[in-house]
Amino acid sequence: MDERTLRLISHPIRRRIICALRDAETPIECPLDIAELDSGIVRKEVAQRRQIELFHIHLPKLDDADVIAWDREQENVAKGSNFDKCRILLDEITIHDESEVDH
Repeated sequence: MDERTLRLISHPIRRRIICALRDAETPIECPLDIAELDSGIVRKEVAQRRQIELFHIHLPKLDDADVIAWDREQENVAKGSNFDKCRILLDEITIHDESEVDH
């Protein structure tokens, strides 16, 4: 396994961004709805912190690795040339986790 790819998908928000783009045929609007990135209702302060992390850590990291193409002016994200590499690894991990639960 590629260590860089593992690091990219190690954070739940980056995994959710990849999952949000998985079936998208066209770029998706950015900012991504923080409610879609969280599993539940969060306090305003936590949501603001996560929004800052999204724009200053997670989106730039995925964009630098060309997993996503982040258009800051149009405020959208699309799949980058390395998207499938991360998606495939994420799918494999998910399949493995699900098979572990079945046993």
